[in-house]
Amino acid sequence: MKFNAHTVMKNIFFQGANYLEPTKYEEQYNNEICERENEEIKRIINSNIDSDINLLITDIGCGTGLGSDLLDERHQYVGVDRSQKSIEYCRKHKKRGTFIKANAENIVKEVKKINPIFIFSIDYLSVKTISEFIKKTDKIFIAVHYNKPYLSQTSVYSGRSWLYRLIHPKRKRNAMYALFERHNAKTFKLLDEDYYYVTIIKKD
Repeated sequence: MKFNAHTVMKNIFFQGANYLEPTKYEEQYNNEICERENEEIKRIINSNIDSDINLLITDIGCGTGLGSDLLDERHQYVGVDRSQKSIEYCRKHKKRGTFIKANAENIVKEVKKINPIFIFSIDYLSVKTISEFIKKTDKIFIAVHYNKPYLSQTSVYSGRSWLYRLIHPKRKRNAMYALFERHNAKTFKLLDEDYYYVTIIKKD
């Protein structure tokens, strides 16, 4: 891993955002606004997966295992995260799913096919890694990602647009959007706001 100023800033931010402290993270986002957002994510995801299909879905950057709560129970669920604390938390608190400690970059190199779902983590991956996941997606690729999270009351970027732009440079965001467009993605505004988007790519 290259330790440049951007990487150092991102690691400091991760600590402050409690991304690596699952119990604190859950407490931070246990509120009515986040509940509404999660219900909308759940509705969008499940309404865009054919009802007669049972999938093995891999949640890359699973954190506290939110993806296992949002997916219909007919699907098998695997959560992957680089944080051992997050994996241990999920194994203890989630009723279903298999949880594995691994980096996204390593997972995408090791598999031939995958159906990934990203819950507020895709923004922290390189466009190259995202592209590899899309190429290897068997049936459906789902990403929940930022647009203007600094406008949200509950975001770790709330009121700090400068920090968001520092950690997520415009050129990288534009490259990600262009990648989605090349794959004929459908993108939905979460709760009709510009804070977060849900993007879905279906494979034939």
